[in-house]
Amino acid sequence: MRISSYNILHPEYAIKWKQAEGISAYGESNWEHRKLRIINNIKNSNSDVICLQEISQSSLKSIQKSLSLIGYELAIFKNHPSGSDGVAIFYLCTQGVKLKNTDFANIEGRVHVIVDFEILLIQKVIRVATCHLFGAFSPKATEQMKDLCQLMEKSGKGIDVGGYVICGDFNKDDTALSNDDPVFKTLNNYGYKPSSEYEITENPSAKHPHGRRIDWIFAKSAPGTIHQLTHVSSNQDHTASDHRLIGREFMLSHIIPTHVLTKPISKSSPVALDSSLIPGPNASTNPPKRNGFFNALFTAIKKFFDSIAAFFRRLFS
Repeated sequence: MRISSYNILHPEYAIKWKQAEGISAYGESNWEHRKLRIINNIKNSNSDVICLQEISQSSLKSIQKSLSLIGYELAIFKNHPSGSDGVAIFYLCTQGVKLKNTDFANIEGRVHVIVDFEILLIQKVIRVATCHLFGAFSPKATEQMKDLCQLMEKSGKGIDVGGYVICGDFNKDDTALSNDDPVFKTLNNYGYKPSSEYEITENPSAKHPHGRRIDWIFAKSAPGTIHQLTHVSSNQDHTASDHRLIGREFMLSHIIPTHVLTKPISKSSPVALDSSLIPGPNASTNPPKRNGFFNALFTAIKKFFDSIAAFFRRLFS
């Protein structure tokens, strides 16, 4: 299962904080143009599950139809009780993944959401949560993470959960990780680990000229379900938001990426994609396709023999 996290920059915050990615040359919101690039970044990520932060009711309505046209359905959306934005989880409708359960909790004016996805092949659930934590120096962020970790353990009692994922905008960088910050310490105490690859998730700015990693994907697994959490990169337009889409892929104990075991549910009739799917300037014009199991097996065999042929060509050249 390929899971991604993406802070899409709430238009109101873009104007308030004068975020270059979210305003025009005249200081007005550029959302109507920017949302096209956001949708293309999601499309090119080839994600099974996409977790969004800083998404408002208006933004949701603006992109939901376009995401549906490329196979993504809304699992859950909740607005922060004291704010104009919130968090949401979309998932790719497939014949091998079933939406099983949703949950959420409010704490100190923020909200986090949880969704259970059943992997039919192994009859286990992957539990996915997303959040937007309070600012770096707020003690509320620690309480928010403790509440979320507890909810992850209690939600949907009786469900056979094989893996847990917590992702989102933590507002904390690698310095906090290395200094045993209480938020990361809480995750560690509950058994969650990040992937080891470093990547910039917040665009460079005057305050942080080299960019930062403040968006994270942490995971833990039940025995015999998941054996690896792999970093996934994708071509994306970094002007779509002040944050970048990040992705990770779970590997089953069968050592087969779960996304090759599923395929999108076919529509009864062809759907014409709208203008929101126009490739952005940095978007891939040939995104990776989802293959069935036998196509994936054929591809692996072909690559094996191609590598042998290449070896002998180098040997006798």
